[in-house]
Amino acid sequence: MKIKPRNLVCYKEKRTQKWIMTTDENNDEILYSLLLNENIDKHSIFIVPVTGLMFGGVWLCSDTHKGSRFSFWDFFEEYETKQPVIKVTKDAIKLADETKKERELKATSKYGFISPDGKYYHCDFQGHVNLASNICFGQFETNNPERYLEEHGWCKIYNQPTSKNRYAVYVGGNYTLTDRQFNKLKELGLEKADNIREMLVKE
Repeated sequence: MKIKPRNLVCYKEKRTQKWIMTTDENNDEILYSLLLNENIDKHSIFIVPVTGLMFGGVWLCSDTHKGSRFSFWDFFEEYETKQPVIKVTKDAIKLADETKKERELKATSKYGFISPDGKYYHCDFQGHVNLASNICFGQFETNNPERYLEEHGWCKIYNQPTSKNRYAVYVGGNYTLTDRQFNKLKELGLEKADNIREMLVKE
């Protein structure tokens, strides 16, 4: 799978100007590591998105700059401005640890869709809409991709807030789980997910 870059991050470490490219997977972790590094001037951290039109970026610590967002024309003047030192607090370290745990939880989640032929498509919690749009794009003509998949034999793996079980499954209409879908659920360890019996046989 091709890894797509997300941000170009510029910063100063011991008066040396540096930069690093981040991806969706490591962006938050890299930014927190920069904040926790005592050798880095926190006010020099400037983030430039590499997707879409790049007319500027944003300062990570905007409180000591003229504004949060800057064009490249104003960037260099601000970049050379001497800023006060930021001390990283225990709360910031705790927040970094909590964010890392959330990323790890997302990485191990099993939400998503399974096609009728048993192909599994993963997404994070509440990521079904974007995933369904990606699946349907150029393949199915619909104004509601998530509903389209649900009503055309695709198995949705989701969270049911009213249940103690983390996962539930759903297949819409008169469709039931195919053998390949059920086998994939077993591979994922979800053979005891909520509603699975109702999705195997419908009256």
